[in-house]
Amino acid sequence: MDARQYFLMRRLPEGETELSAEWYAATRSHTRLMPNAALTFRDRAGEGLSWAQLGPGNIGGRARSLLIHPQNPSIMYAGAVTGGVPAHPGDLILLYGTGFGPTSPETPIGTTFGTANPLANQVTVTIGGISAVVQFAGLTAPGEYQFNVFVPNVPVGDNLVVMKVGGVTTQPNAYLAVR
Repeated sequence: MDARQYFLMRRLPEGETELSAEWYAATRSHTRLMPNAALTFRDRAGEGLSWAQLGPGNIGGRARSLLIHPQNPSIMYAGAVTGGVPAHPGDLILLYGTGFGPTSPETPIGTTFGTANPLANQVTVTIGGISAVVQFAGLTAPGEYQFNVFVPNVPVGDNLVVMKVGGVTTQPNAYLAVR
């Protein structure tokens, strides 16, 4: 499988083989609304742009991901390899892990699959001791489990994330920063 096939497998709805013209046009339209800022090598980083720090300031690293706010293209979030942006109550977050057990339908070892298969066992998640809505829990790539979880109304700060899959609880040492 080449890189393009892998990308499409991960990004397209099941059964689709190409990006739709409508989706592409909507994305192009959205990016035209974004402010333009070009920095040359001699420019100071961020000159002419307004930046607000949302995360911890004592963590270095390169920008690993950029997220454009879907309702306001003037807002961009940048996440570093070693840090990120705090979540807000109501946000849909994606959690990843390994070793969460069988799927339904089964995903036999050594076979290629193109769809995300949900976990066979019941999944519950609490954030800050409050039950969270789990939108999806399943295997999305060989050995990689993905959990789409809505952040409940929890206090600002670091909140413990605990998952329970088939009655087995994850280690209680994962925290989610909430703002």
